[in-house]
Amino acid sequence: MSTDWWEVAAAPLRAAGEAKEADGLHVTLRRLCEESAALLWSALEEELSRDGGGRIWREKIFDATFWGRIVGAFELNAIGVRVKNPLRRLLAGEDAESREFRERRRAEILACAVRAGLLHGGEEGSEEDSEEGGEESNEEDSEEDGEEGSVVDGEEDGGGCEGDHAHSEPTPEDILEMFPSHLQNAQISSLLSSLRRDPRPHVPDDLDLLFPPLDGMALFATACKMNHDCDPNVMVRYVVLESGDFYGKEDDGGVVLEAVAIREVAEGEELCISYIDEGPGEDDSDDEDEDDDENDRHSSSQGMPLGERRAHLFHYGFYCNCRRCKEEEGKEESGHNDKCPCPPLIRWSLRQGHDDEDCCKENDCESPFHCTPAG
Repeated sequence: MSTDWWEVAAAPLRAAGEAKEADGLHVTLRRLCEESAALLWSALEEELSRDGGGRIWREKIFDATFWGRIVGAFELNAIGVRVKNPLRRLLAGEDAESREFRERRRAEILACAVRAGLLHGGEEGSEEDSEEGGEESNEEDSEEDGEEGSVVDGEEDGGGCEGDHAHSEPTPEDILEMFPSHLQNAQISSLLSSLRRDPRPHVPDDLDLLFPPLDGMALFATACKMNHDCDPNVMVRYVVLESGDFYGKEDDGGVVLEAVAIREVAEGEELCISYIDEGPGEDDSDDEDEDDDENDRHSSSQGMPLGERRAHLFHYGFYCNCRRCKEEEGKEESGHNDKCPCPPLIRWSLRQGHDDEDCCKENDCESPFHCTPAG
């Protein structure tokens, strides 16, 4: 990128009139780049100085401005990746390894399930009741706590294994005491069979409460070069592969990215994705009739109005002027009696609450063009 990262990152705040916040972000990002460049130089100084060129490296590469542009380019071009936690397979699998894992780690699994709000540990019964009651004890637990292993709402706790609780967090040993020993593994099996599971990497499910998904950023050489369009013809999805053949090449496995056409693509048409991610729709997680596109990670801007889309995209340092934006802009401006010849970026700024008297003087407008604030 040719502009300092801290300037690009602070630009949306400045455009919104939040100068103080923009200045604070500018200072913070520049300081971070200065510190990280200095630390990286400390680690590599001896190696890079062996041929006497250390000063050149220090001035040209480990300069805060140059380093900041590298970091900024990564931040703006990297694509978010979400992968289901690999422990899910051990937790929910029916193979011998999974069963052995559940038995060996049952204390931690039960503790995590209770903390996540997926399982209620009732009153501890006496050892005699546990041994003599057997199934009766099991049934009583079901009546008091809901069906064994039933999933509860969990919204109040916020979900996850690290939710805040009014009481002190129980240890795995405390959790074990809540359940008769002969019911522990059965309790886990019942719990796992009742949990909702979704194969789509970006859609949370009940197992994610036990083992949260892994989030990260990655630079995919091809996908990161794709431009944005508010009406994209391509979407990216993540596929977890086992080792083996992948499109005719040997691969060690892992997460790969696929670009999938989501509409007809004309010959010679540029492949574009959307940089705006609204996440899955409200009904996506309950739709069981979807095909393999369930693994798709949507980056859709279909639900955002023009001003909101452009505000989000301003973070990337450009003013979107795609076909869809032009069409919607034309519809918006058709409602104004005054037409302003000022550049689109100026008019976008006007909609944030500014007027353009000075700009209109330069462009010889018949009268100053005043836009109402966005929203």
